Amino acid sequence: MQGETSIRCFIKPQETLEKSLEINRQRGKKKLQKRPNYKNVGEEEEEDKGPEEGPDDPEKAKGAESSSKGAKTCGETEEIEMVIMERSKASEKSVSTVTEENTTDEEKSAAACGADACQSRPFLDMVYNTLECTEDDYYTLFVLCLLYAMSHNKGISPGKLERIQLSLQPTQENRVYNHVLAERLIRIMSQASQQDGKVRLATLELACILLKQLVSSENGCIIKDVHMACLEGAREESVHLLRHFYKGEEIFLDMFEDEYRTMTSKPLNVEYLMMDESILLPPTGTPLTGIDFVKRLPCGDVERTRRVSYCILDIGD
Repeated sequence: MQGETSIRCFIKPQETLEKSLEINRQRGKKKLQKRPNYKNVGEEEEEDKGPEEGPDDPEKAKGAESSSKGAKTCGETEEIEMVIMERSKASEKSVSTVTEENTTDEEKSAAACGADACQSRPFLDMVYNTLECTEDDYYTLFVLCLLYAMSHNKGISPGKLERIQLSLQPTQENRVYNHVLAERLIRIMSQASQQDGKVRLATLELACILLKQLVSSENGCIIKDVHMACLEGAREESVHLLRHFYKGEEIFLDMFEDEYRTMTSKPLNVEYLMMDESILLPPTGTPLTGIDFVKRLPCGDVERTRRVSYCILDIGD
C-alpha cells in the first residue's frame, strides 16, 4: 500500500481580512450598562458613541464589564441614599407637625419671633451672647445697664421695643414675654449662686430687676412654671452653699440681718451705678481698691458669707 502523503500549504480564505476582523470585533464586544441618568442629559450622545467606542480585545471587554458592574453598584447605592434622605425628611416633617400641634398659638408666635430675631437681628444676637457670662461679668453688666436704660427711656416707644423683642413691660393684651431673655437672666442668677461664681452683686441685682419688669404685668406675674422652677433651683443652690458658712461663722445671724437691712434701706440705684467709674475697671476681688462691695468680688469667708446671704435675699424677693 502506498502511504498517503499530506502536504501543508496556505489556503486562501473565502472572506477578506477586513471582514474577518470586523466579525471578531463584534464577537468580543459586549453592551455596557450605563449609570442611571436621573436628569436624562446626554443619553442620545452616549447611544451614538456606543457603537464606535468598544474594546478591541477580550481583556478590554472584561475591564469594561467590571467597570459596568461598579457603575451599577454606585447607581444602586445612590438610589438607596436618595430613598433614605427622602424618608428622613418625611420623618422630620412629621415630628415638626406633631410638635406644632402640641404647642399653643402664643408659644408658636413667640418661637417664630425668636427664630426670626436670631436670623435677621445681629443686635439681639450680640445682646444674648454677652449675657453668657462664663468667665466674668464685665460686659454683662454693661448690657444689663443698656437694657435697663432702653426700658426706662421715654423717647423709645413701647411698640419699637416689642418689635425688637426687648419689651420689659408686657401689656394686659399681650401676656407673652421674651423667653430667651428671661432664660439668660435666670442663668446669671444661677451662676451667681455657685461657690466659684464670677458674678458681682450689682450684676445679680440688676438682672433681678430686669426679670421682674419682664414677667410682671398689670394683672400680676406671668412667669412660666419652667422659669419659676429654675429660679427655685438657683435659690436652693444658694441655701445649700450657705449651710457651710452657717456652721463656721458665730455671728452669722447678725450678718444675715445686716444684709437684709442694707438691701431694704439702700436698694440699687442704676443711674448712680452707671455714673460710677469703677465699673469700667476689670472685676477685682480685693477691698484695698476702695470699690464698693456690691461692685467687686468677695474676699475672705466673711465677705463670701455676705455674698451668699445677699443672693438668697435677692433671688427669693
